[in-house]
Amino acid sequence: MFLGLARTFGIRFTLGNIQKQQTTDDSSSRVAAPFLSVVVLAYNEEGNLSSQVSAVLSWFDELKASDYACCPDLLEHRTGPFGEFGELIIVNDGSTDDTGDVADALGKSDARVRVVHHESNKGMGATVRTGYAAATGCFVTQLPGDGQVGPKTLERFLPHLADVDMVLSVYEEREDGAHRKFLSAGFQTMVRLMFRHDPRINGTMIVRRELVEKTPTKTSTFVANLELPFRLMDRGVEHRVVEITAIPRQRGQSKVTNVRRILRVAGELIRLRIRG
Repeated sequence: MFLGLARTFGIRFTLGNIQKQQTTDDSSSRVAAPFLSVVVLAYNEEGNLSSQVSAVLSWFDELKASDYACCPDLLEHRTGPFGEFGELIIVNDGSTDDTGDVADALGKSDARVRVVHHESNKGMGATVRTGYAAATGCFVTQLPGDGQVGPKTLERFLPHLADVDMVLSVYEEREDGAHRKFLSAGFQTMVRLMFRHDPRINGTMIVRRELVEKTPTKTSTFVANLELPFRLMDRGVEHRVVEITAIPRQRGQSKVTNVRRILRVAGELIRLRIRG
């Protein structure tokens, strides 16, 4: 039934990883859920995806080797028993380059990696929802496939999870060009006037998965990165905010600043405000 629905919505899972998951689920001694599900969003990122996935997996190993020194009390007191610290879910959003093949190869190389494919490009919001729906961790987060936010950044978030179920982030001063800074200023002004929340909040966050499951979102652009935390804040969910740094892309170009995408984002903000 689930696979039938997935086909209906143009979502394809890597078969080998489905079989592994079914084997685990049917086992009499089930493996406990991971602590953190990291969703890597990928659209035409063939040149960047491997290095980002490798960085995430290495970070998992480093945390384990350090006995989770950055958050020593968190794992025991917040989540109870768990298996691996992390799992990694790649969502290929209908890429037209070789991102899908790169993702499948990565999924076959490490049992902690699972891959989901959109048959066509559905936008960042849909990609985030697909990744979070596939997640099994106690908490979920997302990272860009271009590597502009690396996994070690998440160490700024983890200690706060001992006290709250949602940690958000804003960027420190970014080295963006004048054009992008102008667009960002206009976007943030629009968000502040319409929603009365901090418009600097970005997509790098960690949220308890149970809250995500109870908070449906509908936006398809990167407005989804605001819709989820805004809805949770409006419900009174306690949170913390940390500052993070974005590094320059290693390859390829940003997909945020074309005119069509800007118009879509503006339209989604208006619709989101109307829906409330």
